[in-house]
Amino acid sequence: METLKLLPLGLVDRRLCLMLARAIRKKFGCRVRVAKRVERLDAAYRHSCGQYSVDRLLRLLAGYREPPNIERVLAVTLDQLFDKSQDVIAGYAHFRSRVGVVSLSHLVGAKLRRRMVVTAFHELAHMYGLTHCKNDCLMRWRESSNEKFGLPSHFCRKCARQLREVRG
Repeated sequence: METLKLLPLGLVDRRLCLMLARAIRKKFGCRVRVAKRVERLDAAYRHSCGQYSVDRLLRLLAGYREPPNIERVLAVTLDQLFDKSQDVIAGYAHFRSRVGVVSLSHLVGAKLRRRMVVTAFHELAHMYGLTHCKNDCLMRWRESSNEKFGLPSHFCRKCARQLREVRG
């Protein structure tokens, strides 16, 4: 059985990470190891505005994969993420390097846990090679973080089949 490392980055509440780990185990059927918290990865951090460059961050996270026992790494942070095309994003993942990150900076209120889980599922599915989908699906592309909150928590039949095929 493959193992995912869930990496708290910064001041993320460990209880949230443990809850997310349980949800990932249930949905993806993989082992999840919640790692020790990492303070900050300064090489990817823009101190002037408290944001991570997602591209730089993902390159650094690849070093946390520790093969052969860790196949994927998903970081969770309270800091904002930015990339070249969008000012602030909720999450991002690379298929080839099998790393991703979810930001909780924009998540507030009673729906924080659901939104965190849905965003993490979406990014994890990218790590398994799934692309965005046009169906009413967890993999449907959303233009903004606010739209992403409306994502369903399930995969459509096509995406569920693709995920089963790549997971074996």
